[in-house]
Formats: sequence, C-alpha cells, structure tokens
Amino acid sequence: MSKAKLPHMPLWVYDIESDESCALMTAEQFGIYVRLLIRQWIEGSIPADHDMLAALIRVPSERLSERFSNVIAKFEQHPDNPARLINARLADERDKATAKVEKNRLAGRKGGSTKANAKADAKANAKANDVANGSIRASDSASDSNTLSSDVARANAIAALERVVGYQVTSSNEYQLQQYVGRLPDPVRIHGKDYSPWELTARALSSAAEHADCKTPNQAIKYIRPVCERCIRDECWPGEFDAKGKPKPRETVTLMGWEN
Repeated sequence: MSKAKLPHMPLWVYDIESDESCALMTAEQFGIYVRLLIRQWIEGSIPADHDMLAALIRVPSERLSERFSNVIAKFEQHPDNPARLINARLADERDKATAKVEKNRLAGRKGGSTKANAKADAKANAKANDVANGSIRASDSASDSNTLSSDVARANAIAALERVVGYQVTSSNEYQLQQYVGRLPDPVRIHGKDYSPWELTARALSSAAEHADCKTPNQAIKYIRPVCERCIRDECWPGEFDAKGKPKPRETVTLMGWEN
C-alpha cells in the first residue's frame, strides 16, 4: 500500500471493547496495539521482521514474542509483500479513506476548473461585446493574448504550492488557495497588461519555492501576501524588487524563468 496524507484514523471503540482478545490485553499490550495501528495507518503496513518490529514498538527484541504475541496475532501477512504485516480491517478502511481523499481532490480541481472556465468565458464575452460596440479597440483586446488562461494559471499555482511544501496538497488546501486568489483584483495590471490573479499567484509561489522555507500551505500563502500586494501596487512581477522591497529599474530585472 502506498503512503497517503490521512490525518484522521477511525477507531471503533465499541468493537474494540467487545473484542475479547483486546479485553484480555494488559494496558501495555493495548498501548502497543494502538501504536501499531497508527503506524499502519500512516505507512500502509508494518514490518514483519522481528527485530524491526521490536525497534518500532520500542521494546527489547527478546520480549516481543514473550509479551506481545497476542498483539502481533492481530496482524496478518500483507497479500502483496511478505515482508510487511497488516490489520485487515484497518487496511480496508485506509483504502476507503484514500479513495475518498483522491475523489475529493479531483472533484475540487474539476469544480475549480469549471468556475474558472465560466468566469473566463464571461470575461471573454464581455470583452467581445465591448469590441463590437466600439468601446475598446480590437488591438487592445488582443494585447492579452500572451497571458495564460485562468485554468492553466490555476494549475501552475497549485503545482507551485506543492513545490513549496514538498507534498501533494489536498482539495481543502486548493480551496484555501482559491479563497485567497478570489480576494485579489481581477484582472491584475502588470507592466501595462492585464493578467489573471492566478498567474500572479503562481509566480509568487514559484518565488517562494526558491527563497522561502514554508512547511504548510498556510505558511506559503502568508509568505506570498506581501509579495502580491507589492506586485499589484507597483505593477511588477515577483523578483522585481530590491533588498528593501522597492521595484528594481526595469532594465535590470531578470524574471525567474518567466517570459515577459
């Protein structure tokens, strides 16, 4: 079984209390049992090796068979890996939880994409009407052709967030980022051109991935807030600031892997 970020493990208290094998455990044995369940929930399985298992539960190797055979009996050989053990019921529940997390993650991305596409379509239709009515010039409308679509920029921002924190973010993390981006101006004006706020966010997060030590999405979003504020205020990209946070002269700016 693969690892997954599953912070909440179900504990069937009634079933445990009514299980005679659990009821006959000493307090020490029961504590070891719960500890092994937690390790399986995190890792997907526990080692079958005698010495490794003893080290994992922090008891001398010789005491493992003597004192904890009833605990080890609650686990069976992994069907795909003889070197690992699993508690069958917990394995089933973990598979269900992993599938649910993945389903929610994909649904969150799909929902965000649908909203982004609808917003982009509405904006494009409004601009087309303005061009048709003569309120803006077609050449002005074409000036946005070099910007990324909101959908692509959103995907870039999520990928950049994952590079910052070093792991795949959850749908709730994506929603949190979406809430932040929703508070930014749309469009964002940079160097005289309009861009999606997602594109600014993606570039700010790319900067954070190189220069910041952020362990969680919360920390990453907190880090990029003043960066985005300065970008919006001074109409420039992240990386275009000097050590004091002031915009650099345009001719000295080198963007971090992005084209103007």
